[in-house]
Amino acid sequence: GGDPTLASGNSNVYDGAARIGDLANAAMASYEQRHPGVPITEIVLDSTMWNPADRWDSTWLRKEQSDGYQAEVTALMVDGGRSDPSSEVSWRTSDGIGDAGRAFANAAGLTGVTFTSGAAVGSTVLAEVKSQPLSVLINQMLLASDNVLAENLARVTSKAMGFDGSSTSLAQAIPGALVEYGLPTTTIVIRDGSGLSNENAVPPEFLTALMVKLRANEQNLGVVYSSLPVAGQTGTLAGRFDGPNEIARGAVIAKTGWLDAEYSLAGIVNAADGNPLAFAFYSIAEGIAPDTKDAQDTLATALFTCGDNLSNN
Repeated sequence: GGDPTLASGNSNVYDGAARIGDLANAAMASYEQRHPGVPITEIVLDSTMWNPADRWDSTWLRKEQSDGYQAEVTALMVDGGRSDPSSEVSWRTSDGIGDAGRAFANAAGLTGVTFTSGAAVGSTVLAEVKSQPLSVLINQMLLASDNVLAENLARVTSKAMGFDGSSTSLAQAIPGALVEYGLPTTTIVIRDGSGLSNENAVPPEFLTALMVKLRANEQNLGVVYSSLPVAGQTGTLAGRFDGPNEIARGAVIAKTGWLDAEYSLAGIVNAADGNPLAFAFYSIAEGIAPDTKDAQDTLATALFTCGDNLSNN
């Protein structure tokens, strides 16, 4: 299948990720048992969980790659495609498949091998490592706003829904997966899994309805709620809610959004009077200023202060 969190070295930004070194060591030991003394001259790289050419959406800005927020997304890759595995924001690769192959060969001590692309054949498994549970991957994705991990999970969702894992299938697969939660999916338009495309369209009313279900842990959606950043404490909200907004630290649990022409914040405010309020703020304009997010923090703090008084008056 594939796992974008697979570590090329001893570790990467995905705490607890499987390591390609462990895979290589186990595979080589197994290979030597079966084929003692026979050198390996070729490694076939299989990234066919979805079409490996389907790796970059035409509506994504290329600067997201050079700025360090999005790689060309394939099923076989390491370190989320980062040039620096230890840095959340790091230049991203255009050759995730090749990177994974080279990392494997290096860990296995193989030199002079050639790499080709193809699909695994036969039923013999030399070795395997497994992704961490989805609950862990969701947490890592939401706290860091990890676009590569989001896109991979969307492709896996497509496969689970009976589609082919393609980017075009997400327009049906994502709304289809949401039906069982009783949400009005006719109101949403999905272009990708990461949210980087400006052709996604999800009304704020949809997000507030979703947040209510997350907080109530409907159908185990608490896994998502517990992974959302917390104001002034965790993830992409750790450094926010300063000055007068400090009073809402720890009380705003929300997902941030940021594009060149958009800032957003959606989640739950546990108000000072004990009442929870679901909210979604969208600020959309070309050349939008970074201090927009501070204004959204101020709005969320106002919700915290007003509580039930706001919702009933």
